[in-house]
Amino acid sequence: MNKKTLGIVLIIALILLISGIFKGNYSDDYVEEYSYQEYEKASRDKYLSFKENILTELKSRLNLAEKTEWQNDYNNFLGTTSSQFEGPQVHLEKLIYNGKEYFRDSVIKHKNKYPEFVGGFNIHELIFDPDSKTRGKPDLNIKVTDPRAYNPIENKNLLSIVNSLGFESEGKPYKTYTKEVFSIIDSTIKIERIRMDLWLTKFNITLETKAWQGRRDGEDDGRREIANQRHYPFEVDLKIYPNVSPWYVNTGNSFDIKPDIAVGAIYVNKITKFPEDDDKIGVSPSEPGIQLPLVKQDYYNNLNTPEKLIEDKAGDATVWNKPIYAKVYCSNIGTYRNLFRKGDEKISFELVMPLLVRGNWDIRIPNSIIPEYKPLPPYRRTLADVLIPSWGIGFFGKIASSLLYIVILVVIGLVFLKKLI
Repeated sequence: MNKKTLGIVLIIALILLISGIFKGNYSDDYVEEYSYQEYEKASRDKYLSFKENILTELKSRLNLAEKTEWQNDYNNFLGTTSSQFEGPQVHLEKLIYNGKEYFRDSVIKHKNKYPEFVGGFNIHELIFDPDSKTRGKPDLNIKVTDPRAYNPIENKNLLSIVNSLGFESEGKPYKTYTKEVFSIIDSTIKIERIRMDLWLTKFNITLETKAWQGRRDGEDDGRREIANQRHYPFEVDLKIYPNVSPWYVNTGNSFDIKPDIAVGAIYVNKITKFPEDDDKIGVSPSEPGIQLPLVKQDYYNNLNTPEKLIEDKAGDATVWNKPIYAKVYCSNIGTYRNLFRKGDEKISFELVMPLLVRGNWDIRIPNSIIPEYKPLPPYRRTLADVLIPSWGIGFFGKIASSLLYIVILVVIGLVFLKKLI
């Protein structure tokens, strides 16, 4: 065997050996050599190592603070939620009426202790009557809707043109920001840029009275609820959760990534009064363009009261995913009655809430499936409503009543003319 042949054999042997080494280290054949316990441990260690590396990368990329429990539960402890979608929720939290505080959870837990909540007290609505069912102050009904995507293009024709061109008018952030992030890794300063999207949302708060329309109960001289009864000043506290996001995937070896959301501000966009010419209703904020003060959870945590609220899990020094509070005040609302008209009063706020979003806000409720909130006018009855009945058929009934008046006037006129003749 000459040198050339030996060289060829050596090269072939090396190639085969190297191939075997690569095959043995980059395939699953070696698993057969492990016992079941060793294989299980190896797989678990491999997953944990992968998970640790992924989380380290995410923390570094998103500038997340170190926590003993990385997987933020995003307020998953809530027993009642508005939806199972990602994004903000606005809950009724507390009513302060005539100096007395009513907390939603306390009212729900001790129903018999709070009979004044005739319609309950949940995260979206409360119905409150401070006295008798048929006398005194009318029922107070407070409602709040959850935020929905808000588009500054209000013109419906323009919106239809935008949609016909293929643009998603409600599916895109209003603006995108970038922020420089400085981190120190192994005594080296690292500069990164994170992206934050600005989304616009809007929601409504409505305050209205509902007076008892039937006969009074009892023997006393209490006035009917419809007879110019005014409520004491009261305050409504709202709790805004920026992102009550459930886990869509959270198994032993996989989990989804949640967006981080923070409330930017809350502005009054529109105030609607019923009746429109009613100058008795007193509320704060009282005009469009006013910004609601945002009260942080820490403020309540530092109050020395037995009703002190518990801090939701958000211990880092950032704004992300932390609940905040906002307040609406009402100094004067009730019923009105005079010779010409009577009825309930109602006021509705449309509020715009910009949101800062870090990451992707993927699972949003499409606006197309959310019914448009349109507050209905409250009970109102004028002298014309009494004299010109509608017969239960609305506008056509009033036309019929007007025709009857015309017929009556014509008949009276003819009779009078005949007597003159």
